[in-house]
Amino acid sequence: MNRDSIQKLAKPSILRDRLELLPAWKDMISAHREQLAQCAVDHVRIPVSDALNEIDRCTWLANYLLNEIERMLQAEVRIAPSGRQTLRAIQPMGTVLAVMPWNMPFWKIVRSTLSTWLTGNNVIVKPAGRGFECAKKLEEIFRLTGIPESEFSVQNISHDKVEDMLTYCEVDGLSFTGSTPAGLKLASIAKRQGIHSILEMGGNDAYIVAADADLETAAHTLVRERMSYAGQRCISPKRMIVERAVYPRFTEQVIAELSEMKLGIPEDPKTEIGPLPDKNRVDRMDGFVTESVKQGAHLAYRMPTDGLPDSEPFFAPVVLTDCSETMLPQSREFFGPIVSLFPADDLDGAIALANANSQTLGGGIFTQRAESDLIGILTALKSSMLAVNNVVEAIPEIPFGGRGTSGSGRELGKTGLLAFLEERSIWLS
Repeated sequence: MNRDSIQKLAKPSILRDRLELLPAWKDMISAHREQLAQCAVDHVRIPVSDALNEIDRCTWLANYLLNEIERMLQAEVRIAPSGRQTLRAIQPMGTVLAVMPWNMPFWKIVRSTLSTWLTGNNVIVKPAGRGFECAKKLEEIFRLTGIPESEFSVQNISHDKVEDMLTYCEVDGLSFTGSTPAGLKLASIAKRQGIHSILEMGGNDAYIVAADADLETAAHTLVRERMSYAGQRCISPKRMIVERAVYPRFTEQVIAELSEMKLGIPEDPKTEIGPLPDKNRVDRMDGFVTESVKQGAHLAYRMPTDGLPDSEPFFAPVVLTDCSETMLPQSREFFGPIVSLFPADDLDGAIALANANSQTLGGGIFTQRAESDLIGILTALKSSMLAVNNVVEAIPEIPFGGRGTSGSGRELGKTGLLAFLEERSIWLS
C-alpha cells in the first residue's frame, strides 16, 4: 500500500474537510474579539482584561492545531514479527456531549471541544446557566464559519436530560467540567453504558514555598494567579504551604502584593479582581471565612471595598493565615478570592500537607534547590500537573487534567487531541 493510501486510511477525510474551515473560524473569533469579551463581562461579570485574554487563548489554540495536527496524526506503520505491516488508524467516536461551566465561558468550551470537532466528532454543548449567552455567541461563530448545527450546537438542557442522554446512549462521549459530585455521577452513568468520558472536577491546588525561595517572586506569582477570575479557576493556587522559617516574611509579602491589586467593576480596564457572579456566592465565601476563623485560622487581611457600587456582588479578598490540616481551607475548594496560608515545620511536612487532599489537579514549589534535589520533591508530590517557581497553566501544547476526585483523562496536547478518537489496528498483507 502506497504512502497516500496509508494516510487516507489512517485519517478520515472529514478531518481534512474540517481543517480547511479552521482558518476561517479563527479569523471570525478575532474579528468578534471585543464583542465576545463584552458578552463575558455582561453575563459572567469577569474583568474585561481577563475576557479579552480568554478570546486570545481561543485563537492561540486554533493556530496550534493548524500548525501541528497533521504531524500529531501521522500514520504509524510498523512491521510485526511475522513480517506483516500493521497500521494505526483513527476514526471519530461520534457525538460528544460537553457539559461545561460558566467561569471561563469561551476558553473552557473551546479548550474542550475544538479539537474534538476538528477530528470528526459532532459536539453538543450543555453550558451552565450563567454561561449560556456566551456559549450561544460561540455557536454563532461556528454558524458564520459555515459549520452546521449538526456538527456543533449549544443546547439549554436540564441535568435530568443530560443523564437520560447518557443512560439511553444518545451520545458516544462525555466531556465534563464542574463539581466532583456531579462529575462522578455522570461518569458512573457513562461507564455503565460504555461511554468514554473526560472529567475535570476542580482542585484544591497546593504550592509549597520553601525556605530558600525568592519570596517576592513567589508572592507576586501566587497572589496574582489566585486572584485571576476572582479566584474562580480550577488551577488557582488555593493552598500556599510555607516553611515556618520564612512564614512571617512571606505573609507580609502576600498582603503587600494583594493590597496593590485593584478590585473594581468588570468594565474598567484597570480592574484586576472583579465581583462574584451573585450574592449567594458572596454569602458562601463569607461563610467559609467565618468557619475557618472559628476553627483557628487568622483573618490577617481584608481588602477595603469603599466606593464600590452596592449593585455588584463584591466579595472583599482576604488572607487567612495559620491554616492547618484539620481546617476548612485544607478540605474544601474555595472558589473565590481567598488566600489560605499554611505553615509547615520543614519541607517534608509541607509535602505531606500538600498531598493530604484528593483534589490534586495542579501544584508546585518555589525553591532554589538544585535539580538533583527537585527530582525527589516532584516525585513525592501527588499533583497531576506541577510547576517549579511558577504556576501550572492550560496551554495548547501540554496535556491538561487531573486524577482521583480532580478528574480523569486529558485535554490539550496530543493526548487531548486523541481523547475522542478510536484507534484501530489494521493488518496489511
